[in-house]
Amino acid sequence: MLYQGVAIGSLAAKPELKIIPGKNGKEDSQVANLRLAVNRQYSSNGERTTETTWWNIAVWGPQAKACSDWLDKGSLVAVTMDRSPVA
Repeated sequence: MLYQGVAIGSLAAKPELKIIPGKNGKEDSQVANLRLAVNRQYSSNGERTTETTWWNIAVWGPQAKACSDWLDKGSLVAVTMDRSPVA
């Protein structure tokens, strides 16, 4: 079974781009690390509360370079995720 989800939030910092050297003649890989803050607001007993969930996200390949070039601290982003449950 595969779980899917979407997280929409603001970046806490500019994406950090790293180059990973390729092995055995393969091309180098690029990865961008993002820190995403997702806010959820709700009311409880008439009091409005905001809860923040933090996500660490890794973006690979050409999208990593695009994230590094175009996104900055505070950028609003939407991330779709696919995840298999851990056995």
